[in-house]
Amino acid sequence: MLSVFAAIMLADGTASEESNLYFVRSKLDWINDHLWWAEWAPTLFRVLIVSSIGAVLFFLLTSIVRRYLLRTALSWKGWMYQEPGKRSHAVTAWGLIVQVLSFSLKKPLMYSYQNALPRQSVPALKDTVARYLKTVEPLLSSEEFASVKKNAQDFVNTTGPAFQRLLLLKSWMADNYVTDWWEKYVYLRGRSSIMINSNFYVLDSNNWSPTTIQASRAGQLTYQLCQFRQLWEREQLQPLVIRDTVPLCMWQYERIFSTSRIPGKEFDEIVHYDKHESRHIIVQCRNIFYDVSLFHTDGSPFTAADFENQYEWILRDAAQSPAPAQGADRLAALTADNRGIWHDARLNHFSAGINRVSLARIDKAAFFVNLDEGAPALGEAGASDQGRALLHGNGRNRWFDKSFTLVVFSNGKAGLNTEHSWADAPVIGHMWEWAGTAETMAGSYLTSGAVDIQAADIRRAGAIGDLPSDSSIKAARVKEQLSIHLSAQRPQKLQFQFSQAAVQLLDESLVRAQAMISDFDLKILYFKEFGKSTIKKARVSPDAFIQLALQLAYFKNQGKFTQTYESSMTRLYLKGRTETVRPVTDMTCAFVRAMVDKDGKKEERVRLLQKAGDLHQQAYRDAMCGKGVDRHLFALYLVSIYKQQESKFLSDALSVPWRLSTSQQPQQQTDRWDPNAPDSWDRVCAGGGFGPVADDGYGVSYMVAGEKRLFFHVSCKRSSSNTDATEFARLISESLMEMRDLFV
Repeated sequence: MLSVFAAIMLADGTASEESNLYFVRSKLDWINDHLWWAEWAPTLFRVLIVSSIGAVLFFLLTSIVRRYLLRTALSWKGWMYQEPGKRSHAVTAWGLIVQVLSFSLKKPLMYSYQNALPRQSVPALKDTVARYLKTVEPLLSSEEFASVKKNAQDFVNTTGPAFQRLLLLKSWMADNYVTDWWEKYVYLRGRSSIMINSNFYVLDSNNWSPTTIQASRAGQLTYQLCQFRQLWEREQLQPLVIRDTVPLCMWQYERIFSTSRIPGKEFDEIVHYDKHESRHIIVQCRNIFYDVSLFHTDGSPFTAADFENQYEWILRDAAQSPAPAQGADRLAALTADNRGIWHDARLNHFSAGINRVSLARIDKAAFFVNLDEGAPALGEAGASDQGRALLHGNGRNRWFDKSFTLVVFSNGKAGLNTEHSWADAPVIGHMWEWAGTAETMAGSYLTSGAVDIQAADIRRAGAIGDLPSDSSIKAARVKEQLSIHLSAQRPQKLQFQFSQAAVQLLDESLVRAQAMISDFDLKILYFKEFGKSTIKKARVSPDAFIQLALQLAYFKNQGKFTQTYESSMTRLYLKGRTETVRPVTDMTCAFVRAMVDKDGKKEERVRLLQKAGDLHQQAYRDAMCGKGVDRHLFALYLVSIYKQQESKFLSDALSVPWRLSTSQQPQQQTDRWDPNAPDSWDRVCAGGGFGPVADDGYGVSYMVAGEKRLFFHVSCKRSSSNTDATEFARLISESLMEMRDLFV
């Protein structure tokens, strides 16, 4: 508007003072001197050019300034330490500033905030070392602690500062000072199987299934995942925001589809394929691999009814097809094997011919689907069996390299197996929650359990006469026509040819996978006695309450404390992933000892619980704000390796096993449902789980599901003589009840 007004003024000669147009005239002179065609251009045209350039520069300048100011505002984390239920003037003012600076992003796209997110800063060296010493002191004898403290002081006074300076230099040059190293050296360098050691699983609704028809459930879920993918491709997913103010980094979403972990000799590689190469999925049924398109030949996407029809065809075809080529029925076992063995197998047996072509189709698929022949029961009775099936299957019916595998059982139950290196659990949880809530909306299924038709199905069916009012009959008639249209686009079987050496290798891989499976133990606990509403009476955060219960259960089980890992996200920062919270503190130990002391006073137990809970909450906030211990020490250790200067302090700190590895799973990352509504109780997802980190330890994931229930996933190895998943789950339940009794 201002540009046009200035142009009209100059053209009409209405400006009263020459000085008011000095800037515009000077730019016109510049145009005359530097642009050969300008001397023949009308004055109005030249003024419009100057005004347009000025407007663009002004827009760019204001955008850069706004982004810088927003990044500066988001760098302040004082709001994180605000007491619950209270809000200071500083936090209120800060919130208003962030809202004002975000005004132009009222309908933000998936990556709208990325350039405004602050970079994760490197904590002060002395602060990290001091926090580390404080966390290990309760776990060590006085002599052991004195030795660790001496090594820490030597590190701070000698090589530590030089390592810190190099780390600071990296933080100025990289988007995140630790994420790329964490991904490469923690995930991709590992040579052991990822089947149980790295991948994790996600369940569906805890006591409900929308249909018992396998093809229908697979068709609807595949369609909803493709709908989510469409939003993802168009970057139309809204970024996640905390407290309606603070955005989270969405970088991890870049590799959610069309991604495979490719084994390497020393390091694996995460390969993400272009969407034009990834217009299909791979479906495994009865150990046969099918290549299934996501689009019709005219480019229109498949509907849920289309996918249902394709899955019905696959189930029929697999049931009547001869067994696959020798060795092909064990092909997926290679993805469960040692990564070096799998890398060599790809070079020796998949580098040419039909094997290379077929493997490339699997690698480039949008995602992987398995139509499992198992049928886990609903509710807690079948949850542990379902969790085990999702995490490892039978060793040859999950493609562990894909970003995620959708598993649909013969009775309609479903879930995911997820490769861990490309992203953390909240990302896949967001996608699964979105798909699950969309699936339960009206119109997804008929009363028979079959997928209902859409307007697109009716259009594609063509002229089939007047459709009846009965929805089931109408859907059946439309689907008959759809089946005819799809007959020319049926899934194609992937073909493989293996030598005897390859067949022997596949046999050996399956034997190793099944040995790991037989050693894995899992117990899923549905804790229905109370939930978040009761925990609030203790005046501690639900996470702190549960972590204290886990410490109490572990002490009862093992008679000692152990170094404990709890995962915390750092997505407040650009390309942030996770940080470790160390739940064991002096106060934690004091509380646990007071609880197991038969003569302990109730008032003292309550005091210690609240004190320990407050300390835990502080540590959790510190971790989210980039002031944790372990990622900093890990990065310093890599610098020491690069400098070829061994640090006993760092190597000792990073070599202690995590015998209790824990993680809280997020819930309600969308606004499409209310977990506390009565009709949602059976539909709440019970979350997911993972394997133990240490051979003689436990892996525990948990979810605070609304106000009235908790879920726990407890894993361990059967070969360990001092761990038992079922017993530990019982002790968790017992400890929770004992802690509740302190407040009733």
